[in-house]
Amino acid sequence: PFVRRSVIGASIPSPTLTSGSALAYPQASAMSVPPPLGRHRLFRRFILPYALLIVGTLTVSGWYFYTTAQEALDRELTKRLLTVAQTVRSVMNPRYLMQMRPGSEGTTLYALMLADLKRLQDASSASHIYLVDHQHRMLLDATEQTPIGHEYLFLKLDLAELDEVWQGRSMASVLYQGQSGRYYKSGYAPLLDPDGTIVAVVGVEAGADFFDVLTATKRQVALIVLISVLILLPIGLWLSRSIIRPLSALVSAIDRVGKGEASPKVEIPTQDEIGYLGRRFNEMVDALAEKDRLLTRLYEQERERADRHRGYSDFLLRSMTTGVIGVDAVGRITRCNPAALAILDLPPDWSADDADVAQAIALEA
Repeated sequence: PFVRRSVIGASIPSPTLTSGSALAYPQASAMSVPPPLGRHRLFRRFILPYALLIVGTLTVSGWYFYTTAQEALDRELTKRLLTVAQTVRSVMNPRYLMQMRPGSEGTTLYALMLADLKRLQDASSASHIYLVDHQHRMLLDATEQTPIGHEYLFLKLDLAELDEVWQGRSMASVLYQGQSGRYYKSGYAPLLDPDGTIVAVVGVEAGADFFDVLTATKRQVALIVLISVLILLPIGLWLSRSIIRPLSALVSAIDRVGKGEASPKVEIPTQDEIGYLGRRFNEMVDALAEKDRLLTRLYEQERERADRHRGYSDFLLRSMTTGVIGVDAVGRITRCNPAALAILDLPPDWSADDADVAQAIALEA
């Protein structure tokens, strides 16, 4: 008699049945299921930048319109002031003007020249027209606020422009704000005598009335931006509910599938791309469930067949007079027929679960 070693009953991992007759497969340890999307992640990455883009576009467009309109209106006012100054220069007689001295306010010549200057001021809608000499002393003032011979101190603010005027070029000052809060601008033109010598400077001041219009426009643009924000906020919330919530439900269902939950479904009633994605997901879950049921049925059939084969194998082992010991792939004893137990002087009720005896037998073999 002898003992024959063979690999019988080797352990092969297989799926197990759950209470719902579904196959439960071991989870892959190398892969982790990502958590569902955060509640506001898509809102921050899609809807919020979209709203900020619209608000930013409106703000930049309003600012660009404001600055462009201001520059254009400033150029137009400069052109008008220089035209009025040049018109005054063509009307005023340099020879008569240079006769103006302190105390000339009561003369007929002064009255005539002042009348012409006031008429030009009213016709041009200018706020102030005057003529000064090289020392910035007043020669003729349409408003009669500065007497003849007195220095017009306001001109100290435009010394750079006046230097250019005394060189023979017409110039305009920058916009400045008066004591009343209104914006003004001044234009200057040289007054030449018949010999071409510059004897005086014509000054024309006018209010920048367009600033009132620009200020009102700026307020309107700010109001439009504010209204846009108030409109975009509920639109963003609506988009958040109509887009982010279905996607979050879909991602949550995918997460449940990854955790082994049987046939999770999503309800997305919309007819857009997200609704189509939800319906396709439900179809995929149904297909996986059908495959799971098929695999469960096949597994049951294979297990029944394996049980029958195991019964045949046990009958053959018990009926064999030759001692047979079955071991697995790593050398552990899994089966032992009665003949082998008799040869090894082991009790008939010996089991392969007895590790010490099994190890001894393995070493002896």
